Amino acid sequence: VLVLLNIYLCVQAPFRFGMSKIRIMFQVDEWIKEREKQVRNGRECMILNRMAVHRDYQGKGIGSSFLQYVLENNPRKDLPCQLSTQEPRNVVFYSRLGFKVVLEDTFEADDPNYTFKSYFMWREPKK
Repeated sequence: VLVLLNIYLCVQAPFRFGMSKIRIMFQVDEWIKEREKQVRNGRECMILNRMAVHRDYQGKGIGSSFLQYVLENNPRKDLPCQLSTQEPRNVVFYSRLGFKVVLEDTFEADDPNYTFKSYFMWREPKK
């Protein structure tokens, strides 16, 4: 699957989205990876890459319940967990589950339409 994604990004995506947008996508990816590495500071941790609840079901406790269950019942629950989000409302959501913002930074693109703020969060495991 990863190989097919890379082929798509290298061969088809530039024609569909344009090289400038592809370049920005790679810059954002590298920027986020650098900050995540800075937050980890050599520590082993779980990384929450993506989590989403369909808009029609938000605010009903589904996301909180699911994430709480995963954090407390996975084989590596002894590890801290790291995530990043670009949505201030998500900071409130994750904070209720014990995550703390440890780094705020802004990606500044040449095109201001692609400039955004990111919140990098960390949660220590519960004892």
